[in-house]
Amino acid sequence: MGVAASAGLLGAMVAIPAAASEAAGGASVPCSVPALVAAINAANGSGGGTINLASGCTYTLNVADNSLPGIGPNGLPVVSTNIAINGDGATIARSSAPGTPRFRILAVLGTLSVQDLTITGGFSSVGGGLANKGTVTLNHTQVTGNQVTGADGPGSPGGAGIFNDGGTLTLNNSQVNDNSASSGASGGGIVNANGTVVLNSSQVDGNQAGDGGGITSGNQAGSVGGGGSLTLNKSQVDNNTATFPAGFGAAGGIANGGTAVLNRSEVDGNVVTSPSGAGGGIANHGTMTISKSSVDGNTATSGGTGGGGGILNVNAGIANGGTLVPNTGVLTINNSEVNGNSTDGVGGGIFNLESTFTVQLTVNHSQLDSNSATAGGGAIFTDNPATVTLASTSFNGNTPDNCEPTGLIHGCLG
Repeated sequence: MGVAASAGLLGAMVAIPAAASEAAGGASVPCSVPALVAAINAANGSGGGTINLASGCTYTLNVADNSLPGIGPNGLPVVSTNIAINGDGATIARSSAPGTPRFRILAVLGTLSVQDLTITGGFSSVGGGLANKGTVTLNHTQVTGNQVTGADGPGSPGGAGIFNDGGTLTLNNSQVNDNSASSGASGGGIVNANGTVVLNSSQVDGNQAGDGGGITSGNQAGSVGGGGSLTLNKSQVDNNTATFPAGFGAAGGIANGGTAVLNRSEVDGNVVTSPSGAGGGIANHGTMTISKSSVDGNTATSGGTGGGGGILNVNAGIANGGTLVPNTGVLTINNSEVNGNSTDGVGGGIFNLESTFTVQLTVNHSQLDSNSATAGGGAIFTDNPATVTLASTSFNGNTPDNCEPTGLIHGCLG
């Protein structure tokens, strides 16, 4: 839900109350929360503008400014027009003092561009740091140390760092790191619900959730969005954790139920720990293309009932409004590596799980080396060899074997 922006709003002079002084190229805001609130309100009221924060200042929020239906309280006024914030190394933080009420830092219904800012300490049921229903661009910005709670199990909204609800989110040289969703929520770093997310030279590292420890995009067990587009260019989703405590949990790094493209990126060192847990690095139940990228050193721990240390590729037969979502469980890997992953289940590198519905796994000019699976299929385990297509792909040093069923996947010897 966006608000149309008028031409020339970015960089326009904004009439700010006495709490903030005017400066060339926008409004300069002193190191004061009331001044920041006044500046955002004034920019919204005048159709947009540029806000320059005090260099190195920490703007500490103690109370919520407002609340939006369905997603709850926000520490700052909702961005409803076209606003640019130049952080100049500043931080906007929810107070860590005991008794501080729970609220996210910021919500966007219009257009927001942010430069050189840290957003931290938000605590909400969805979108701990930022909730976006409009258009957000983060440049050299950090979203870190935010939290969400949830109790509905995998598929419930989360997004401890950012919740992108049908909006457009672009990260340029930015980080969404060290955010935490409770074990009943998804997307420790980012949740993309039926929106568009693009990461350029950015990181989503060290986050934790019930499932989708780093990023959850698209359909989540039928409960959040029926689609969504995720693109990573020269970016990392590393060292994230998914820890759903009961039943099926998936995707330490990325859970994709929409359309995802990874270019020259890495999904490394992620972990899923759950009964029937699967997809230590990636769980794909949408359409995903991985090119010139790595999915290395990920782990799926499941008590032996799951698998896919590196990648789970599955058509879960998820319904969207009563209709099965088409083109799910379609995974193409080109000129990439899936190396050094492990699981105590099946499919150390890739678990290709057809279940009731057809999947498709295609691997071209890639490596599946040094993966391990306690229950078999060190590199690949599939329950339907006909859905696997391999071309010029190497299999070296996998344990206890390369592919299972042994001898039935063309191009892979056991």
